[in-house]
Amino acid sequence: MQTQDGGFIIAGLNSSSGGRIRATTDPLGGYDMYIIKLNADGVAEWDSKFGGAGYDSGATAIELPDKSYIVCGASSSIGSKGSNDVFIVRTNSIGQRIGNPIYYGDTEEDVAHAMKSTSDGGFIISGFTASTKEQTNGGKDFFLLKIRNDGSLGWKKPFGSTDDEISFDVIETTKKEFFAIGSTENGNNPNSPQVYYVKTNAKGDEIGKKVLNLQTFGRGASLIETPDCGLMIFGTSFNNNSKDFLLIKTDENGDF
Repeated sequence: MQTQDGGFIIAGLNSSSGGRIRATTDPLGGYDMYIIKLNADGVAEWDSKFGGAGYDSGATAIELPDKSYIVCGASSSIGSKGSNDVFIVRTNSIGQRIGNPIYYGDTEEDVAHAMKSTSDGGFIISGFTASTKEQTNGGKDFFLLKIRNDGSLGWKKPFGSTDDEISFDVIETTKKEFFAIGSTENGNNPNSPQVYYVKTNAKGDEIGKKVLNLQTFGRGASLIETPDCGLMIFGTSFNNNSKDFLLIKTDENGDF
């Protein structure tokens, strides 16, 4: 994401002991949450790693008004309860951690794929949960978490069915509703995903959901709101063992 100084902040993961920018950026485990700050010309200014001996990854980094950062991803290191938990780290303006990491999840997989700032100064996170204590539908479910500005939890809710539902992106609309996009897929037929979205109100209560039945199989990867209050969904379609770029335009009700 672009930063206030015209540069960029990038979140991802790193397992390398070389190529570091800071001498102190040593590996912490197999994979580490990794953030890099670039200037406006794309030159790296600093980098930081967070995590432990397990698997730690970053999905999104957001710069806050005071030029500090919040980063979310997934972690299986000390502090997490299961094979992966939603993992949140706060840093200062030069990528040094502030306070302790925050973990959300239970004994199975709980993964964050996207985080966006919200109109109340907090954040909305989307991904998936496979933990039975987080959801009762079976398989994997969309997992939405509303986070307050201080990193504490406002609410967390699963959405889905007995199939596997995984969210890859979420937005807050001008109506202060949340749209989460991803896919639903039957575990017995893992090569037949369908684009799937869930709409909630500001409290996380479901007010709509839809499987966008396409002529081909597909997944929704990201979305934006359009000026007519509709959605533009970006993703991938699967047809006859090939993959194509997928664009879907909906109206404000989420219909084609």
